[in-house]
Parts: sequence; structure tokens; C-alpha cells
Amino acid sequence: MATEWIGVLAAAGAKTFAMRRCQGALHTPAGEQPSTVVVASHFTHDFMGHYLAEPLVARGYAFFGWNDRFVGSDPFFRPDEALVDVGAGVRVMRQRFENVVLLGNSGGGSLMSAFQSQASGSALVAEAVNEIYGDVHPDLESLEPGDAYIALNAHESRPKVLTEWFDPSVVDERDPFAADPELDLWGGVVGQPPYDPAFLERYRAAQVARNGRITSWVREQQAAVKANGGTERLFNVFRGWADPRYLDLTIDPSDREVGCYLSADVRTANYSAYGLASSCSLKTWLSMWSLDYDVLNVAKHLPNVTVPALVIQGTADQGVYPSNARSLYEHLGAEDKSLVWIDGGGHYLDGDHLTQAVDTIAAWLEDHGFNP
Repeated sequence: MATEWIGVLAAAGAKTFAMRRCQGALHTPAGEQPSTVVVASHFTHDFMGHYLAEPLVARGYAFFGWNDRFVGSDPFFRPDEALVDVGAGVRVMRQRFENVVLLGNSGGGSLMSAFQSQASGSALVAEAVNEIYGDVHPDLESLEPGDAYIALNAHESRPKVLTEWFDPSVVDERDPFAADPELDLWGGVVGQPPYDPAFLERYRAAQVARNGRITSWVREQQAAVKANGGTERLFNVFRGWADPRYLDLTIDPSDREVGCYLSADVRTANYSAYGLASSCSLKTWLSMWSLDYDVLNVAKHLPNVTVPALVIQGTADQGVYPSNARSLYEHLGAEDKSLVWIDGGGHYLDGDHLTQAVDTIAAWLEDHGFNP
């Protein structure tokens, strides 16, 4: 396998705190020039060494793990600039390969769906970004779409997944430990799983309410920051590992085991320093985590994805569930679409599960004329 490192200075647009350097790794079969490249990107995670690269290259395809300017900079993410950065990578690949296939893994599923939607003529991202930031990156209107779309163990949106993982027993966002015992999965009042449906209904409503309270506070803080001559501020969000599905396997049943991505001990994960949205700026909360905007939600963008599409989902994933995969499939606007289950596959595929996923991708690509 040959690897080429590619760097692009991202197009200047609005003022951000992030570096404008986008970087990627193009992996190809040594001495060969494939006709098809698979491009994978994520909001803020490094995909240059993605686990799909080597096995897809072994089947004759090129794989491009492409990072936008916000890798490692969650608190300063902007949707329009991220999509422009994905577009820069796609443009480079268009110059070198006949076919460009977009792959959205995990959070990248919603990012790449929004990219394809925007590149196909949608104005949804521009409208939301302009409302939040007061401007839009000028290159957002000149994105080139991909020829196909693949979602692998993909979330529906960051606000949705954050809210479903939220601990709604938080009574004070400044206090990492205080909890309402009526909603605390570990407080002794709720009891053990399986949970009562009426409790789950209250719990889910409280999760949504927590997201809304933070959004209201953010708007208040924006006014306060402006009144004091500032432009932004950072804040923390605590306890984001409390989805009842981590503990109750009868909810959205699958082959998963008890636990979450961070730990089999969910309570320890919930009270750890690591989690989605753990550090935010005000505007990034609105653009990446608030249910009020949910800028990159697949339900908004997948109807505009009309190219051939494939959804792949591991049945033992502890954070993306069968209902999520079915939602992606149902929202796709493509007439030519498929949903494939990887039996026993977790979120981070390896071994036989990885082989099965790569075999599925390669066979699907060839069936659709995207040859190596």
C-alpha cells in the first residue's frame, strides 16, 4: 500500500479560532491507479489512518482519509467551513479519480449527508449558519457532489445523539455531581433495568428539556458577552453517558453488551471528564449540539441524497442502534439504496466483522459500476 500525505490551505471565510490547514492521507495500491476513491471525513476526528484504508486498498480501491480544519478543535466547529473543507478534499480527488464515493462513519455520516445535500443544491445549511453566525462561507455554494454515499455505523446527528446520551438528572450545569434522584439511573430510586415505559418517557422528555435549557442559557450568555465587549466564551457540559439503552438491552434490542463506548462501567464513564460537547463555545453549541437548530441532521439532508446509497450497521454497536440505521435508510432520497447488517459488529470494526464490512462495500461498489 502506498500512502501520500496531502495538505490544502482551506479557503478563508469567516473568522474562526481554528487553523485553516486541512490534511489527508491518500492510500492506494502500490504501483496502481484505481478509478474509484472512497473519501471519509468526520467533524473533528482524525480519519487519515482509518481502519477501512488498508482492507479497501487490498481490494484495489483508493481510500482518502480527509480531515477538515477542526480536527481536535470541537469547541470552534462551524458547519459551513467544515463542508467547504470536505469540498476541498473532494475537489482534489476529482482531479485524480473517475469516481468519488463519500463515506460517513459514525458522526461522519451526518457530515457527509449534509455535504452531498448542499452540493446537490440545498440551502438548509446556509440558512441555519447565517442565523447563528450572521455570515456564511462564500464557497459553500460551489461544492461538487459525490457519485455515491455510504454510511457506516452512523449517528443521525450530533444534537440527537448527545441528547439521547444525556444524563437528565443534572440539576445544576455548574455542578458535575448534583442529581435529581427521580431521574438518576444510579441513585437507588429508579431501580434496575428493564425500565418502566412511563419512566423512560419522563426520562427522554427530561433529556430534551436539558438540551433546551442549555440553549436558552447560551443565548443569554451571548447577550452578556456582547454587552461586555466580547465575542465568545467557553463552557463545559457534564455527564453525557446516561442513555438507558446502555443498561437496558430490551430498549432498541440488538446484539450489544451492557456498557458504552467509553467503558463497561457506565456510571464511571458518565462522571468522567470525557464526553460529547464536554467543552463548547456559545456559537458551536448552537451549530453542533442544540436541538433547536440541528444543522446537520440526516433527516433534513438525506432526502436530498439521490445517488446510490448503502447503509451498513453493526448489530452489537453500543451507541448506534438498529433504529438509527433504519432511520438513515428510510430518509435517503435515493431509489437505489441498501441496508446491510454486520452481525455481532461493534462500533469500531475489526477482525471478521471488518472483513465482512469491507467485502460488503467492495461488492456493492462493483455492482454499481464503481470498479477499482
